[in-house]
Amino acid sequence: MYFLIDLAKTIQSASDYEFSRYVESLAYFSSQNPILGQRWNEYFQENKKTFESPTSAWHQTIREIRTWEDQELDYMYQRIMKLSRDLIGKKIQYFTVETFSGKATIPDRIQILNRLVQLSNELLDKIYPSIIKLLNFKINDVEIISQNIPGVINWNKTIQYSLKNSGGQLLNFVSNMPIRSFNTPENVLFLLSVKLLQNDAKQLINFQKSEYVSLDDRKIIWDVASKTKKLLDEPFFREINRSSNISRIIGNSTPDLNKILHAVEKNLRVQKT
Repeated sequence: MYFLIDLAKTIQSASDYEFSRYVESLAYFSSQNPILGQRWNEYFQENKKTFESPTSAWHQTIREIRTWEDQELDYMYQRIMKLSRDLIGKKIQYFTVETFSGKATIPDRIQILNRLVQLSNELLDKIYPSIIKLLNFKINDVEIISQNIPGVINWNKTIQYSLKNSGGQLLNFVSNMPIRSFNTPENVLFLLSVKLLQNDAKQLINFQKSEYVSLDDRKIIWDVASKTKKLLDEPFFREINRSSNISRIIGNSTPDLNKILHAVEKNLRVQKT
């Protein structure tokens, strides 16, 4: 979890001489920090399409990390938590009334549209590009029983299983295999915010079907709807959506949101220690 943050702590605490050695040689860095070296290899394989080469990836990443502010990730998630609270309100119901100056919508459509634009700019244009490479994962240790050996053999359980099921013959092995999951509170919170933003855009789209909306406003609304749909359709976010049941969270908005916010705040406190 938070690989880049862990990497940043090591890079930023290094002396200038040690940092120059790290820049020159990934092999040297890995020899001094074997666990981080292995995690870097995994990180690069996941993100290699965004880099020109392995060497440039290493140089670019640690130079950027060297100048990070300690609270950068914390600040980003604090902003997402605020946006989630802003977005989680009850479904907007529009209706039209007659006034002395003509027809008007309640609640005011212009105010809702301005709010949509503001939240979209904050979430999709500012926050998302800043944290996409920082979206974290957790490791679940899954127990697997098979004739193959996909992970680390648990010999105690393997022997017990063999005695119980095959008279002591080793026909199957009990292995523990680490399975990566992106269904973390931080990622769910971000996805929830995007989904709520999309719902607001859809409501404005439904309203414009029955009332006149200018072409400029239509373009803004459809742009937000398109951006959120494109993001939610990415395999990474589809996995989180499927495993976290975002629709149920939205339906039970306040209690579930509070649980997620509490989990994110707890993780951020742990990360600071």
